[in-house]
Amino acid sequence: MRNFFKGSIYISAFIIVLASIISCEEDFTDIGTSIIVNNKFSKNEVFLDLDIKPINLQGIDADKTGLEVERVGINLVNYRLGVYTTAKSKTIRSGFVTQLSLPSENLRTQQNGDTIFTLDKVFLKIPYKLDSVLGNKNALTKVKVYRNPTFLHKLNPDNLALRNTYSSGFNYNEKDEDLLTNSNFSFTANDIQKDINITFYRPDRSENTQSTDSIKDVLKLENARNEPVAFLAIPLDLEKMENLFWNEFENSQFKSEQAFQNYFRGLIVKVEGDDGALVPVNIADASQGQAALDFLYSKVVKKDTVITGSYSFPFKTDIQNNIYDVIEDAKLPSFDNDFLVQGLAGVSAEISILGVNLSSLDEDDPLLLYRDKDVDVNNYLDLKELASIRDIENNDFGLLANEATILFNINEELSSGIDVPNRLYIYSNNNEGRSPLHLSDSFSSNSFPTESSQQNVNPFGVISQLSDGQSGYTFNVTAYVSSLLNGSSEDFSPLVLKVFNPTDNPRIVGALNSVTSYSWDPKFVILHNGNDNNGLRKAQLKLSFTSKK
Repeated sequence: MRNFFKGSIYISAFIIVLASIISCEEDFTDIGTSIIVNNKFSKNEVFLDLDIKPINLQGIDADKTGLEVERVGINLVNYRLGVYTTAKSKTIRSGFVTQLSLPSENLRTQQNGDTIFTLDKVFLKIPYKLDSVLGNKNALTKVKVYRNPTFLHKLNPDNLALRNTYSSGFNYNEKDEDLLTNSNFSFTANDIQKDINITFYRPDRSENTQSTDSIKDVLKLENARNEPVAFLAIPLDLEKMENLFWNEFENSQFKSEQAFQNYFRGLIVKVEGDDGALVPVNIADASQGQAALDFLYSKVVKKDTVITGSYSFPFKTDIQNNIYDVIEDAKLPSFDNDFLVQGLAGVSAEISILGVNLSSLDEDDPLLLYRDKDVDVNNYLDLKELASIRDIENNDFGLLANEATILFNINEELSSGIDVPNRLYIYSNNNEGRSPLHLSDSFSSNSFPTESSQQNVNPFGVISQLSDGQSGYTFNVTAYVSSLLNGSSEDFSPLVLKVFNPTDNPRIVGALNSVTSYSWDPKFVILHNGNDNNGLRKAQLKLSFTSKK
């Protein structure tokens, strides 16, 4: 009997403890995600206003020497040639600079016994991609080719332990004359769509090595699978290239890579004009067609046998840089109730979270009890002021974020179609001397789903159709806002919105790495700003939170 009562006491004690645990769990269910289920707490929803200002990008880090580029793969660096302009976006002129590598074969140009070498033509061959051409495909795009007077270093000359970098607006001081045969050389995107076999005329050396007669020939380019590749062939001035290259081939400056790089530091390819199209060019991936400077020659053997050939100087793919010309006195398009975001050296946007507009709240809104937290007396409770709503001594831990999203609606009357980027990216523009940082939400499990993950999960900042049938970009920033409200972060810096770049994927470059400002996607979109004139479609932060009653 004594054991029975003793067992009953143990059972009763266990039930009491279990009941206490259940009671605590009912009081605080899932504190980590701030979801409270009992009547001691209330769940509310509020909208925070945003102030949005344009960031006009004069130049960006556009080379391929960074660690982020190395991780994502240098072949994914996008180069474009041409002009992109619309009435609603910033005009961008795009070109590139590249070093050259020596040919694999011996360079022989001088007469050797019964063999006479003669230079026939010099072409710059640039493969391009038929997709993603933007702009006016019928407009002429004028091209210029210069000798680069500036030696491009992969490592920082002042500290060889650091990688070097070049802005897209870097001044190469190209003072050499244009290397083109025709200073008015131009192309249209429509004309080059089918340039797989390019017909040209070369001197007929069969009768006389100095003959002025011409014969028809065809220039081709193939990829690693021996498939024809479309390419742009730019003829260079024969006399200039003869003096710079051909007559020097058998001299010391062409005997080693180092000597050659010191002698000829590369090519600058630029465009002129305010109209045209941006054509994606492939100057980095040799497997898709080797971009190169080609010297086409004839060699006459024993005065009656003509053999044609070429010396090809391939582009040095690890030393290249995009060039985005800044157009002097150009003004950004302005919109009363909208703002522009554009890739390349276009426009980003600074997003400042103004906070909860106290004058817009209903009279019985519980947040009105915290007017005294508006320390800057601007009639807004910003995130820092909302984070100060706490009384730890009385177990009041302030506002607990359940869900926070920032929504940017697209002005579909001003931007639509192929010009609109598929993804934007938002990050913290830390203004305390540190590098900009990824938001923790950007590398959460649903931010960049793998192919095997759920397809109905919208990744961070992907364009999607909204509940009202319009399109926009939604950013889940719950972890970011929660960390500010609970005091685990004090980084209240403005956010920056830009066109997404592959190097922004934190799963590739590392969640703790800083964010880079550049984007290789030239597309643009016009979004509704935070003005009340946009009504329900204005840009704002929606916060669902729980607070103690």
